[in-house]
Amino acid sequence: MTKENESEGLLRSIADYERISCVIWLVLGIIQLCLGILFILFFPMLIAGAWNVILVILRWSRPDRIRRRDSTVPDAYRGIAGLVITGILNILFGLIIGILVVIFDFFIREKILSNAHLFTNKSVSSRVSDETPTFFDNETGKVTPPIFEKEPDDIRHQAEGPHDVAPKPSRFAAMPIDGSDLEGHLRTLAKLRDKGLISKKDYELKKKAILGL
Repeated sequence: MTKENESEGLLRSIADYERISCVIWLVLGIIQLCLGILFILFFPMLIAGAWNVILVILRWSRPDRIRRRDSTVPDAYRGIAGLVITGILNILFGLIIGILVVIFDFFIREKILSNAHLFTNKSVSSRVSDETPTFFDNETGKVTPPIFEKEPDDIRHQAEGPHDVAPKPSRFAAMPIDGSDLEGHLRTLAKLRDKGLISKKDYELKKKAILGL
């Protein structure tokens, strides 16, 4: 068996341990919630039960991330505050089996951290710089809109003010006119205006050009 295959087997085993832990916490949490709801004597168990169910929801995706070698997995196991709180709540308000599962979770944590070098695949969020457009800023992590170059006329218009720039001649005024079919040209021009393909101003300019006014 190659070293790579050994690593894959180890990660699958750790992922299975994590899934088993999640299932146990889910079952334990449901039992605690049911006992707390049905029996007044076990009402404090609602606290531990709710905590355990929430814990499962937060951890449910971890086995899949472990199998994918997600590089963010080791960071999720470095702290022990969550395990300590879980242990205390299950000592005070839960069932003794909760303490055994916490010990099992510490075992999983040790396996993850001792094999942290195996988690080499970047998560989706860390790959964003490879998949986003070129205007993604790798240093700030922010996406900024692309800056388009302005046309020279636009730059001059902004510098001199809107009233200092002479209006551009209409593109219709310079078109050659065939004087043999003035009526046809006028009908075609009217259709373009009615369809909204040209403005009324362009229509009037072109009409005057056709009529020679």
